[in-house]
Amino acid sequence: MEEHLDAHGISHAEFTRQFGFTAKLFGEIISGKVLVDPATALRFKTVLGVHAGIWLGIEKDHQCYRQQQTRAKVPVAETLAGQEGDRKVNPPIPVERRDWVC
Repeated sequence: MEEHLDAHGISHAEFTRQFGFTAKLFGEIISGKVLVDPATALRFKTVLGVHAGIWLGIEKDHQCYRQQQTRAKVPVAETLAGQEGDRKVNPPIPVERRDWVC
């Protein structure tokens, strides 16, 4: 996002003014705290000329990355707690192969 704003000579303040975003909302979008939905992606396309699908793809990649980081912090034993009956039918994915799920 930063690169595109710079390339078009648009400041954060100008961008937020054009789209009616508050500075706080824009900051939360940039930091990944607020999701980029299709309507927002289309608004970004209007000003920056980058296809909305690119913005949605970036958002999806970011969500996948965050999910992987969350999973990395939870021990495998905890994720399987209470699933004893399911292990026979659906064995867990080996740890070394979990990175391809997203």
